[in-house]
Amino acid sequence: MTKSVGLAAGCLALLVACGSGGSAPTVPSSPSSGSYAQVLQRIASEEGTAQQRVADAFQSKSVIAVRAALTAFEAEQTGLAARLAALMPPANAVEANTALAHAFADSATATHSLLTRIAHAKTVTDAFYVIQSDLTTHQVGKDIGAAIKQLTDLGYLPATPAN
Repeated sequence: MTKSVGLAAGCLALLVACGSGGSAPTVPSSPSSGSYAQVLQRIASEEGTAQQRVADAFQSKSVIAVRAALTAFEAEQTGLAARLAALMPPANAVEANTALAHAFADSATATHSLLTRIAHAKTVTDAFYVIQSDLTTHQVGKDIGAAIKQLTDLGYLPATPAN
C-alpha cells in the first residue's frame, strides 16, 4: 500500500486532474456557463480514468506496460489539448481555458520526452525514477494546477482537496 501511495504522489506532477479521450462533447457555439462546466467536469472524469491506467501500469511490474500506458496518456493529453482549444468558453474563462489547453499540449510533449528517456529502462523502478526526477513534468503539473485553480475559482469546476 505504501508503494501505491508513493507512486501516486510521484506521478502527480505528470498526471494532473483533467483529461481526454472519447468523442468530443457537443458544445453550443455560445455556451452557457453551465454547459461549459459540464464539459470540463466530463473531461476531468476522463482524465481520472487515464491517470488510473498509468498507475495500474506501474503496479504491473512491466516496463512494456508502463510505456504503453504513457503512450496512451500522451495521445490523451494531445486530444485534451485539442478539445480545450476547440471550446468556446464564456468570456471570463477564455484565459484559463487557453492556459489549460497549452498546459495539456505541454504535458503531451513532456510525456513524449519521458517515453524517449525510459526507452531503455530495465525495470519499472527505473522508469519511475526517470518520471519522478523530470523537472519538466513538475512544471507542467504546476501549470495545469494553476489553470484548474482559475477555473475552480470562476466556478466552472468543483472545489476539491486537490484544487
